[in-house]
Amino acid sequence: MVLLAFIACGFDLQAQIKADFSADTLSFCPPYSVVFKDLTTGGGAITSRRWEFGQGGTSNSNNASPSASYTNSGTYNVKLVVSDGINKDSITKTAYIKAFTLPKVGFTTTQPPNGCAPLSLNFVDTTKLGSAPLKSYSWNFGDGY
Repeated sequence: MVLLAFIACGFDLQAQIKADFSADTLSFCPPYSVVFKDLTTGGGAITSRRWEFGQGGTSNSNNASPSASYTNSGTYNVKLVVSDGINKDSITKTAYIKAFTLPKVGFTTTQPPNGCAPLSLNFVDTTKLGSAPLKSYSWNFGDGY
């Protein structure tokens, strides 16, 4: 009989809205466009979404899968605020996106780079590493080797 009283009074027994989201990638070398996905559960149909991507970009379009471009290196917080028209919830994921600092590529030679062919030179890598791990080095001397 108590349950009938709640139904008759119009109480909504659905689960409380709980904001959540994911991203297609969390770390990368910029520039890069990240696609986000709303994973909100509970509540009724989502009637509004507000995204804050941490790099100054926002989205108020109620888009469940927006994208955001990251052109500068850094660590970014991302926030999602959702509402079903009755209830509202938000989630902020701190240091969620990491755009690596790019390496500064450089090299020198151990002797003056002049003389007659065939000229033999030794090259020394002077690359300043960024925050991303390097997968490989590739040297191109312009002679096919």
